Amino acid sequence: MSLKEYELFHGVVLARLVRRDKPVTLRLIETNTTESWSVYRINDVNIFFKHSSNPRNLIKGGISWTFSFTKSQLEQINTSTELALICGSKDTKSKKMEICFIEQKEVSRLLSKSSKSITAHLKPNKSFRVSSSAIADKVIISRSAIEKYEVPS
Repeated sequence: MSLKEYELFHGVVLARLVRRDKPVTLRLIETNTTESWSVYRINDVNIFFKHSSNPRNLIKGGISWTFSFTKSQLEQINTSTELALICGSKDTKSKKMEICFIEQKEVSRLLSKSSKSITAHLKPNKSFRVSSSAIADKVIISRSAIEKYEVPS
């Protein structure tokens, strides 16, 4: 059976989060096949995974990915949920793939009832600039945020 795109992208994030010095407990939250299968619980933290393999080239250089969320997905994302945006490419061998890891305090700012999408902008050698219609400014997210993230015990 062939691999699904989301399986590859979810595996990348899981490897970055659980291959650490500290032991972690990992489990998939959803078991309903009609749901997104995008929320994982690592120790006591929910992490919502979302991927995009359609990067858009920016006029002033760099690329961006837009992540749209359904009503059901927005209901799954609460004030204690971290967000792992997998910024991918249809070419899985591309070196232009990144993970934009957004911690819960920023997730609640970026997503609201009026905002149903997030755009991650990336220029060479710069941090992510993440935007949504919920806020006027852009949130700066380090490209290494997922490596620096301390999974709570």
